[in-house]
Amino acid sequence: MSMKFLLSLVFCSGLYSTCMPPVPMPEIYDSYYDCIHSGYVESIEKMEEIGSEEVNRSQTFIKFYCQPVKKGDPI
Repeated sequence: MSMKFLLSLVFCSGLYSTCMPPVPMPEIYDSYYDCIHSGYVESIEKMEEIGSEEVNRSQTFIKFYCQPVKKGDPI
């Protein structure tokens, strides 16, 4: 059985030195590479959605990680 991966994004504020709880993305990836690659793409898309004004105001940054999941694991 091959391992699958769940991408979670973590939104943080450099200004307030805080991070929100991780936000799991809905897609499950077939490889670690695909998951990590999507983490970079999703981070850029989310930063664009937030917009430069808010990013600059709160010094927003996004961390992400890929967790292995097995069939039947709760997500």
